[in-house]
Amino acid sequence: MDSKQAHNLSQALLKVMDTYSTQTCLQVKRGGRYQNITYQRFQAQTFRLVRFFHNHSISNGERVAIAADNSLEWLIAYAACLLAGGVVVPLRTTLPPDKLRFILDETEAKVAILQESNHLQAISSALADDSDGSLPHLSTLLIADHQPNISPSPSISTRWVLRTWPVSSTANQRKSESTP
Repeated sequence: MDSKQAHNLSQALLKVMDTYSTQTCLQVKRGGRYQNITYQRFQAQTFRLVRFFHNHSISNGERVAIAADNSLEWLIAYAACLLAGGVVVPLRTTLPPDKLRFILDETEAKVAILQESNHLQAISSALADDSDGSLPHLSTLLIADHQPNISPSPSISTRWVLRTWPVSSTANQRKSESTP
């Protein structure tokens, strides 16, 4: 067997990212225009999130819930979770907040990536009012920022909140990370 042959999905993804680094991986429509995203750029953004996951103890078997529409951010989050060794819990954005909370609790997700403001509000309220002991495993919220008006509840003082990276700039991501 060829030593350069991929043996799993993560290896295949890494091989493609390296082999086709300067070629277009995706086209993303932003502001009415299509923007080419190269494999190299996709890899850089994915690896940034892999590092974030590793820094927040996402490794073999830890769960990351993603409740966001199909988008570049969703794909980066999915690939980063796989490369970090985590397990993706894909969720529909149309889930009622109480069902989302139940699934997050049952799957013991450590990280939740949320897009909908009602999901963010419900989960941030649950984290702030920890009287019932729900969501004990959830330690990190990431906001899929398709809607710039979404903001986390100020009552989340013990949790990380990260507004996701804009496609056009990686510098803005560093400015938007916040810790308590």
